[in-house]
Amino acid sequence: MKYNSTRNRSVSVSAAQAIAQGISADGGLFVPESLPQYSYEDLCKLKEMTYQGRAQRILSDFLTDFKIGRASCRERV
Repeated sequence: MKYNSTRNRSVSVSAAQAIAQGISADGGLFVPESLPQYSYEDLCKLKEMTYQGRAQRILSDFLTDFKIGRASCRERV
């Protein structure tokens, strides 16, 4: 997933770069280019998960360029 600056949509960076940089060079905030879409079935599955499970699933949808193992991700959430 890419993130754009709120002040200049042509500035596009990865999630890792947005986190490392914090604020865009133009002073804007980084926001996702688009939001993940969840079906009714997805939401029903999320409802049955633990808080940590939901956090892991949702964060993985926003932080797509981070490649860490599931066990490692569970430890961080």
